[in-house]
Amino acid sequence: MKPHFTRWGALKRLTWIAPLLALLLWANWQPLPLSESYNLAPTSFAAFALPQNISAADSSRLSQTLTQLGGISAVTINRPNKLVGIAYRQTNSLTLVRACIRKMYGQAKAQNFSTYHGPVCPVPQSYVHGIYRVKKWFCFR
Repeated sequence: MKPHFTRWGALKRLTWIAPLLALLLWANWQPLPLSESYNLAPTSFAAFALPQNISAADSSRLSQTLTQLGGISAVTINRPNKLVGIAYRQTNSLTLVRACIRKMYGQAKAQNFSTYHGPVCPVPQSYVHGIYRVKKWFCFR
């Protein structure tokens, strides 16, 4: 009767060890993204509506001026729709962009994209981020 209990104990231990090993394997299967490997600051996006149409030369000059500001990683200008889109890493960069556009073209209105009601993922973002945090916690790379 004793061998039956030792097999049962081994089976119980295996039910705890196998999921843990599977979780470790899953978490370490792929390397971390470069943004986390180098501890880069998260990138934010903003868009501004220009008060007037601008020429191609003005568009190029504005793009160069904004790119030279600290913390701005990308600038795109949509001349037909009078929109300026930027990708930035520092929070003070957004105020610099507003000041620069105001100085060159007058008051620029920030675009609010939070009212967009397009297709959304049925899984809540908190679940997705929770799974990602567990994966990051078990990753030893």
